[in-house]
Amino acid sequence: MSGLFGRLFGFGHERVRPFIAVDLGSNTGIRSLLWREERGERVMLQRQRIELPRREHPADLIPLMDAYLRRLLFQYVRKSGRMPAETLVGLGGHFTISEVHTLKRERPRPEAALSGTEAHAMLNEFVAAQNLRQIGGDSYTLAHVMPFRIHIDGYPVTALSERTAGHRVEVHLFATYVLAAFWDRLAKLKSVLGGIQLQFVSNTAVTAAFVIDHLRAKDAIVVRVGAPVTEVTVIAEGMIVASGSFDRGADSFTAAIAQATGRSHAEAELLKRQIGALNLPDGVRLAAEGAIAAAFEAWLADLVQFFKKTITTPLPESLYLVGGGARLSIIGTALAKRPWFQELTFRDRLDVTVLAADALPLGFRRKASPLAGPDEVTLAALVAHTARQKSS
Repeated sequence: MSGLFGRLFGFGHERVRPFIAVDLGSNTGIRSLLWREERGERVMLQRQRIELPRREHPADLIPLMDAYLRRLLFQYVRKSGRMPAETLVGLGGHFTISEVHTLKRERPRPEAALSGTEAHAMLNEFVAAQNLRQIGGDSYTLAHVMPFRIHIDGYPVTALSERTAGHRVEVHLFATYVLAAFWDRLAKLKSVLGGIQLQFVSNTAVTAAFVIDHLRAKDAIVVRVGAPVTEVTVIAEGMIVASGSFDRGADSFTAAIAQATGRSHAEAELLKRQIGALNLPDGVRLAAEGAIAAAFEAWLADLVQFFKKTITTPLPESLYLVGGGARLSIIGTALAKRPWFQELTFRDRLDVTVLAADALPLGFRRKASPLAGPDEVTLAALVAHTARQKSS
């Protein structure tokens, strides 16, 4: 038995234990990466991507996602020959709801220096009070909390010291709640292989942290165009100030193409992804292109409406597009060239960037990233988050 535990947990060996990142934020696919870190570089061991079957109700995918995750973890442990040092599972999409919160407390001893214990006590009280929520008639569980900023008497705190004192402390954080039925299954995964080191995080929070820390964008918008939904995050002064979603994503483009051309969903999906490369009859091409244009106008109207309802300040000048839907060239091109934002900001232009995972600084050996495209940016952010946690 000692040999087995030695291989799994690394007892008596110099080899570095591996890391696992899993992006669960889509209702259409699950992306994952297994890697290890050697001499300050990351070395990919295995990468997987699975396409989930279509279901009318997203909740019907929960058993399938649970079964796949269990199989995936076993496969990765077998591949690496040992238990992972850390496994990050990113949550998002239809099964999550995220909120921005500001915790406030009047300090009984304002002359005393603020300690990490005092700040953690505020977080612990929040977690205890918010652990279970009823939202829209469904039960949700608090799955992840990411603090972004601490203020004392209105001034930001960058590091704790003996001079960090004041009357009022505020902690700005981002909280993510997961549908209870889904969370119950996820929580049981921690018992896999006798207690795997498993941490659930918010895809939105982790991606925002990546944009802030690695792209040095303290004020920005991140728009993740998923399959069923589009998730929008607004960052100001280095923290999330607004976040939400609307029920229109890349699937709406597929549905429009299918209706306009009379093709099946699978055929319409292929048309959407490869319309420029396919040899199509003129009538089919024109119908598909018209459907894509009409679907974009509906999507853009929802995006503008989201900003009008959610944002009370001018939009930041930088907008980053991520997610599989960001591969649709019409989205990036039109957002960059059209004045769709005139009612939302005083600016005469916005800088629109379609982020691609292969262009992001992830520190893989020989500078070659195993990840690619806008649909794997979130997975890249999860990989980077492991380094962020180790340094914090």
